[in-house]
Amino acid sequence: MYTSRLIIFALSIGVISPVFAKDQFSSIPIHIKQGMSYTKARKALLDDGWQTVTMHVRPNGSPVCNMDNQDCKYPEIEACSGSGMGYCKMFFYDGKKTYLELTTEGGSPPDAVVNSWTRSKERPQIEPEESE
Repeated sequence: MYTSRLIIFALSIGVISPVFAKDQFSSIPIHIKQGMSYTKARKALLDDGWQTVTMHVRPNGSPVCNMDNQDCKYPEIEACSGSGMGYCKMFFYDGKKTYLELTTEGGSPPDAVVNSWTRSKERPQIEPEESE
């Protein structure tokens, strides 16, 4: 109640703009936690309505499958580092305007665990790859 009054007061005197009073990411909820296994986090995201973004495609739009079909099992993987903490970056889409960039550590799925995530209105860059 106090917070609502404070926001209304701040809006009325022009301290904050109405744009900042609303969540800019009014998309599907994110029910994942840092340290959660990627397999469980992925299932939670898909169950909530998030969609995977296929990050590696041929010029005709079909997915590129390599790494023992890892790219086809997890098409949302943009890249994984081959050393150190074993970070991987994945992308999901809410079907409207919001993208979710998820970073894992501990190697490729299914061994990966959630490290962090961010939401963005910008579509990730998807580069067509040459077919072999």
